Amino acid sequence: MSFYVLLFHICDVFQTFKCGIGTFLAVIIGMVSGFLKHIPPLFGIGGTLILLFFIGILWLWARERMALKDVPTTAADLKLVGHVFMLIAAWFICGIASQPFLKALEGEAPATPLLVMIFLVLGWLFLFLGHYKSRQQ
Repeated sequence: MSFYVLLFHICDVFQTFKCGIGTFLAVIIGMVSGFLKHIPPLFGIGGTLILLFFIGILWLWARERMALKDVPTTAADLKLVGHVFMLIAAWFICGIASQPFLKALEGEAPATPLLVMIFLVLGWLFLFLGHYKSRQQ
């Protein structure tokens, strides 16, 4: 509830309405996806989109980085490192999530999510440091 109160103070009513609809749709999609079976092409499409989005972030970062000097460059670099760790975490998440559906790995012990947690924590840490550093300018 406090999240929506915060939105009402920061955004106008229309913006808050859009955020509420987006949240509602995300919850509905999450609930409906529980009834779907494993569809490998969707994972291929999702992985490709993740990679394309990362390449887009890299391209935007490179263009922004060329125009920056001193402290802002460090902040931009830290943000990119955070995104790289997030990409690596996504790679390991895909491997862990696909293991039950691979015949070659049938009977194997499930992979540990420890690496995923390490990469996610490092990703969030570097994104935080990048945003913190960019506010020091």
